[in-house]
Parts: sequence; C-alpha cells; structure tokens
Amino acid sequence: MGVLSTIESIRDRVGGDVVANIDKAIASSLRATTPQLAHLLRAQDFDRGTFTDYFCPRMMIQQGSILDSGSAGWTRPSTGLTYRGDSGGYGVIGTPIGLHCGLRLSRAFLTADAVTVVTASTMADLLNTGGTDVAENGGNILIEREKGLVKIFDLDLRDQFVRVAYTAGFTVNTADEYESVPQWLVDAAEVKAVLNLDRDYPQFRGDRAGDPVSLVRRDDDWRLMVQRKVRYLPNAEFPL
Repeated sequence: MGVLSTIESIRDRVGGDVVANIDKAIASSLRATTPQLAHLLRAQDFDRGTFTDYFCPRMMIQQGSILDSGSAGWTRPSTGLTYRGDSGGYGVIGTPIGLHCGLRLSRAFLTADAVTVVTASTMADLLNTGGTDVAENGGNILIEREKGLVKIFDLDLRDQFVRVAYTAGFTVNTADEYESVPQWLVDAAEVKAVLNLDRDYPQFRGDRAGDPVSLVRRDDDWRLMVQRKVRYLPNAEFPL
C-alpha cells in the first residue's frame, strides 16, 4: 500500500523545517491517510491490479413500460416480455422502457483499459469463461471509472449472472508513492495528513495549535470535502 502524496508537500503545508523528527511524524501521518480515505470512499484500497467481480442482479429499475390499456396481466417467458389481454391471447411487447441496473465494483479508480461485462444463466458458465457480452445481447453500458460504478441499460438481467473484469488502482514509484493520482485525492490526503499530524504529534502544531473542538471541526470539514466522491449508487448490486 502506497501513499497519496509526499512528505515534502505536507511539510510545505505546515511550514516545518527539514528536521528528521518532523519528517518521521509526517510520514506516519501520511501513511495513515491511505486506509482512512479508502474506507471513507468505500474503495478497499488504491493498489493497481486486475480484478473480476461476479453479480446476481436482484432488482431492475424500470422507468416505464409499453403495455396496452386492455391488458389483464404480465407473464415473463424465457425470451422476451409478453402481455396477456382480456381475451387470453399473448403478444410480444419488447423490453420495458428505461430498464436498467447498477453494479458497484469491488474497486474504484478504473484505468483506461477495457472493461468486459458478460452475462450467463448459470454461475458455472461464467466461472468457465463462458457467457455472452452484454453489448451482444443488446445492452448498453455506462461506466463511472473513478467511482467504479457500472450501469447496464436496456437489458433484463433478472435470473442472470454477471461477470465484470477490469483493471483498477494506481501504480507506485520507488518511493512507495502512488502515481497519476487525481488532484482532488492528493489534496484530500494532504489535508487529512495535517489533521493526523496535529492530533498525534501536537508538538509540531505551531500556529495551528487549538482546542480539541477545533480539531474535530476541521475533521468534519475534511469529510465534507470528499463526501461528493463517495462511491454511492442507489439500489446498486454488490459483488457476490
């Protein structure tokens, strides 16, 4: 697990001199921010890797349907969607309007590499690298790479299993620092590192010295700073 900023950046923020003791305190405070931010963002960690998540969607969100006013009820056969009219006859009406579901991947910060989304009627098919690509089944996909969210539209996935394969996270350099980190995440890590420093090493507070209430208030402000980036999607499916 790497760090999201550098000792030099934190030292500049606190106005400290190049002293071994404060550098050790900064390094400790900065390293603590990595799991703290990962937990707040629900990201597990930030390490680069290739991952495969499996889902079994339980809920499909539907914004509307094509259904004749005279229809007496629904039935859902193995293929397509049908309606049963008052006369007892059946007719195909196609996919409901706006049918979609959301998947929250186990990791966030997806790279630009391809993301594959495959469905199958059994888990055994997916585990044996079988299944059919969502696009081939007529589905459309929207991916929020930074938050690790996948939204699938225009495809009924009930009674289906889904496999998502992707690459996510950041590489680390020789100094154990993450590379190509979004600036907002660097800023959040540095602010939290200063808070950790002030809380755990009060001897280095200097002009930032204050009562415990002030420290709590600043921590609340930091949480608001990153709250809009939290991985949240209403009714999202979680990996199995």
